[in-house]
Amino acid sequence: MNGASRFLRQTGEYLYFTFRIRKWLLRSLVIMAVVPGIFLFELPIEVRRVFAYVFVSLMAAGVYAVANVYAGSAAQTVAVGLLSKKYRNKEYSTPAIEQLKKRMSLDNVKVLVTPNPVVKSAFTTPMRPRVYLPSAWLTEFPSGEILSIIGHELGHVETRRRFALEVAAAIAAVLAFSFLLAFRSIAIVVQVTEFAALVLALTYVSWRNERRADLVSARELGPEGLISVLQQLKTRVKRDEGSETHPPLSDRIRRLVKLLG
Repeated sequence: MNGASRFLRQTGEYLYFTFRIRKWLLRSLVIMAVVPGIFLFELPIEVRRVFAYVFVSLMAAGVYAVANVYAGSAAQTVAVGLLSKKYRNKEYSTPAIEQLKKRMSLDNVKVLVTPNPVVKSAFTTPMRPRVYLPSAWLTEFPSGEILSIIGHELGHVETRRRFALEVAAAIAAVLAFSFLLAFRSIAIVVQVTEFAALVLALTYVSWRNERRADLVSARELGPEGLISVLQQLKTRVKRDEGSETHPPLSDRIRRLVKLLG
């Protein structure tokens, strides 16, 4: 590795915020808005200056950190569409998959295998009934475990209306909180706090959605296959702390293990 490449890699690692840091950055913004923020006009000018400096610093770090995460997730979804002609997606079907879809009344859902290198894990699209699998996974996991993965993704399709309602409820709650805060604080504090609270609320909803999809897969196929997949994936990650969209793998494994026996 040459000097320039090493410098870029080290800089990227230095600027990377772990999920735990991102979470506490956002929580700090909300706490600052609720505690000193609502009394901002009654505080001495010196305290207001310190508040503004700390708040803006946390705001910049929080927005940068979260934007990186969501940009990466969005890039995967967009890349599948933009590169669909270059990397041909192939429909994947077995008698077990078709039986599973029929049992779940999801016959219209297509399971597609993609060689697109941007796709690192299985996912489903929110608007169209599609499940995508990285082609490499077909050689990495046995058929029974692949079926459990598909069961999890079909769980997302099965419960997407409930997920949409929970997202709408989270957004409504944050907007109501921001509306009340607006009577006691300045616009920039309200807007940044709205952003922080919204990310935290959607993280909570997304975690519930992932756990629910795990339960759907376990209900239809038993928890053993998905436990095995999650344990193998856990050995590949540097940090098992979850993200804005997924809970920690250890947490998911622990919940599935409780269903055994």
